[in-house]
Amino acid sequence: MTNVTHAFTESGMGKAPFTFIGIDEGSTGCAHCGTAIRTQCIVRSADGIISKVGTTCVSKTGDKGLINKVKAEVNRRKREARWAKEEARRQAMFQEQRDRNGGLTDFELAEQRREQEQRDHLKRMAPVVALAAELEDGKGGFRDSVARDLERGILPTPRGEEIVVDILGDKARQAFEQVKAAAQ
Repeated sequence: MTNVTHAFTESGMGKAPFTFIGIDEGSTGCAHCGTAIRTQCIVRSADGIISKVGTTCVSKTGDKGLINKVKAEVNRRKREARWAKEEARRQAMFQEQRDRNGGLTDFELAEQRREQEQRDHLKRMAPVVALAAELEDGKGGFRDSVARDLERGILPTPRGEEIVVDILGDKARQAFEQVKAAAQ
């Protein structure tokens, strides 16, 4: 039986097993092969020696545990870099919108307009909204249903309008006519 030693042990980096500590960015030489590396994998030997090696040298060791941890960390860093780039792009887009829209994003501007349209609609609907309190009878039927819709500025169907006029009389007819005239 052949006793296989770890490639890093053969390079004088200490005794196996090697533990992955983290990644450092910078420019230095690989402790295993001497090649210049940008992504430095920091490993610690069983006897406490800390070394910086390249990802290529780690992948050639055959040490699956070490390889998997390095791959996971490299992938995590790439993913975070992509997210950061995407977030920076989104923030730049939002800033461009804020510059164009007086401090609001397109969504915020549209939301503001929608809220103003709703307020304007309810103001136009005020005559029929006022009918809701008189129409409501608390029995949970037609009158309450139409009253809830009127409170939200929703007109009843033509037949529902006729029924409301039958219940409340001329003041309801005048309120509906006033709202229809304002809509034109």
